[in-house]
Amino acid sequence: MLTTMHDLGQWEELADALRDELAEYGGLLALLDEQRDAIAAGKTDAILAALESVREQTATANQRRAVREEVCARLARNAGRDPEITVRDLVRGIPMQARGMFDSLIDQGGQVLASAQKKVRRNNLMLSRAAALNEKLLMALRPGSATKTYNKRGGAYLSTGSTGGGLDLSA
Repeated sequence: MLTTMHDLGQWEELADALRDELAEYGGLLALLDEQRDAIAAGKTDAILAALESVREQTATANQRRAVREEVCARLARNAGRDPEITVRDLVRGIPMQARGMFDSLIDQGGQVLASAQKKVRRNNLMLSRAAALNEKLLMALRPGSATKTYNKRGGAYLSTGSTGGGLDLSA
């Protein structure tokens, strides 16, 4: 065993870090649903606000992940293990009575992260389709009034000519 019952207090720090990370990813899921709703409703201001909220929440979740990784590395070093060890591999060495809680937190974290990735892909697809529809609509209503150009990253931009405005299609 990597620890004794006396040392289980250190493991609570890891459990707390996993819970905090899980909570932040849960918050991200809720924001991604709000973003989806804004996209579906076609509310540009709400889409932009949701995008900013998602970015901020993603940064917070990434900070929580970094904290969890630091705690895991420290506990691994204290136990004489490789600091690059995964949480799952690390907790295999703790007493059985605590292992179930960690396995559950790790599994939930994986599920929430997979769900968030799925929702990000879905929202990006919805945004791409909305941008393509807007482009077709603009071109149909005012042929010749707009031209599509590309930036250095390969993103599309619909320039509306005389007004000096345009629509970034690379969102």
